[in-house]
Amino acid sequence: MFIYTVYVKPTAFDIFVVMFLFFFFMVIAIVLISFSVQRRKEEFFRRFSYGLRVEDGKLVLPESLPVEVGTYILKCYWRSSGRSSYYSCDVESFVRESLEIREIELSKLCIDTFYIYAVARNNDLLIYAPGLRVSSGVYRDIYVLCLDSSRIPSKNIDLVAGTGNEYAKAGVYLDSQGYRVVVEHVFNVLKEKKFVYDEKTGVYRVVEEYVEKPRARSARLELCFKTTGVRGSRCITVASTDNVNKAIEGIYKFSIISKLVVFHKDLLSRTAYTIFSNTVKIQGNIDPGIVIAGYTSNWVKAKLVLDIPRGFDISTEKEL
Repeated sequence: MFIYTVYVKPTAFDIFVVMFLFFFFMVIAIVLISFSVQRRKEEFFRRFSYGLRVEDGKLVLPESLPVEVGTYILKCYWRSSGRSSYYSCDVESFVRESLEIREIELSKLCIDTFYIYAVARNNDLLIYAPGLRVSSGVYRDIYVLCLDSSRIPSKNIDLVAGTGNEYAKAGVYLDSQGYRVVVEHVFNVLKEKKFVYDEKTGVYRVVEEYVEKPRARSARLELCFKTTGVRGSRCITVASTDNVNKAIEGIYKFSIISKLVVFHKDLLSRTAYTIFSNTVKIQGNIDPGIVIAGYTSNWVKAKLVLDIPRGFDISTEKEL
């Protein structure tokens, strides 16, 4: 009895099939693992949120947890790695204390100003706020941030754009309720009296007119807020006037609906805008799908513009 062993050399096609199946199942496994990890984070976040409460001026956590208390800057946006894009958050923390706590005084948590920039289209997010971060365990990277308007300082600045007989001037006032601005297009030119025939009444009347026309079409005051974008800021016109020598007032105010904001850093790609649009109410001129509120030093500028038709605008800006 003879036994023959036949060796069949695999073809390039066979190798390709094996490698394709290997990578196919590896990708499926990675997707399933990622989905499972995401679901676990969502479940632990819900458990944490349901167990969170405020009692007698204290924030009470679901259980005793290791936390970092301080002020946080979160910058979240979509990035590109060539063929694919991914959402990620950069976090800059100014930690004051690392503690193991079950509860903490709100007065100890809410010790700084806050700032919010969120966009619905892609969940871009820029946050500056005091609060705490769970530093380890199943609740790791869950944040509780405090949006306390009373921490916003009262400030005011004056701006002037232009010189001589024609210029714009403005005042910007900041307090815990938001921003108020006053802008005026100043035109110091002599007037002369003229007789003008009124066809409706059939009589002549005396009117005063400037001996020359203003160069500028209008004057406007913009507030420019820091963003995650390449340009660095988004400007909003708060007050504008096309009349001369008449002051116009405008407001950009915000009110906080929920003082405490809870979120998981790894779940913000779908929830960032929703969280903060449900947290703050804005009164002022702003595009739909954008939330900008609060104040922090060096992140807000006032820009005064004298609009010159068929010429270069005259502008000046100052940080608040």
